[in-house]
Amino acid sequence: MGATAELSTYPLWRLRLRREVPRVAFYLLVLWGVVASVRFALFPPAPTVLREASQPLDRQAEGFAVAFARAYLSFDSANPTAYAEGLQPFLGKGGEGDLGVSLPVSGSRSVLAAEAVQEREGPGGIEVYTVLCQTTGEGTVYLTVPVAREADGALGIAGYPRLCRWPGGGGLAGTV
Repeated sequence: MGATAELSTYPLWRLRLRREVPRVAFYLLVLWGVVASVRFALFPPAPTVLREASQPLDRQAEGFAVAFARAYLSFDSANPTAYAEGLQPFLGKGGEGDLGVSLPVSGSRSVLAAEAVQEREGPGGIEVYTVLCQTTGEGTVYLTVPVAREADGALGIAGYPRLCRWPGGGGLAGTV
């Protein structure tokens, strides 16, 4: 058994072309990068504005919503009247004392941390804030709080708050 070798002949220009194409392609890529860098150095792109706020944020109403969420989600079933008294400063004129909440028979819950994570405009000029709350009982809870400014400038709760799954999400069934 003998091995046979086949000898192929190619024109010299094809061999040189095959050898030079990768190097020329690399040089073209480097040249393209230098040209792009010079272009961005001489003519930088204009900064883009994502969104301009139509109205400045109402930090007072945001703080009001966060303070309400703390009072609304904190309770001690041994002292149910303290719960209603704690909500009283947040209610507007003629509001219910406990917002229709039925407290559990036993137990307590407190809010460890709370922060407003979303603001959106509701119907009739009402601002709806979504407040993230870290509680001792359920862990992380999102509460949507509708806040309205009355004619005299005072803030008040404009409706029932809702527990939700995430900012802007649907409500959850159940008691607070």
